[in-house]
Amino acid sequence: MTERKVVESLHDIQRISLEKVIDGEPISNILNTLCLQVELTVSPSVCSIMLFDEQTGCLTVAAWNCAEKCCKTMRLPGYCF
Repeated sequence: MTERKVVESLHDIQRISLEKVIDGEPISNILNTLCLQVELTVSPSVCSIMLFDEQTGCLTVAAWNCAEKCCKTMRLPGYCF
């Protein structure tokens, strides 16, 4: 993929995400769509978004596009799944 195509794809991802925000879609749908779009643009790749929980001090997977089984097996100290 040429640099120009990547930039165009990134702009598309931004537009799609903002449209979902404006439409009032749940944040989980927005984040999962974002992961999928990034993976389609930057192939091969696996995208995930983690949020920091101040109460537990853990990072929690908020969005991913890989199989749940794959993500659940990545148990690392300081990460909560």
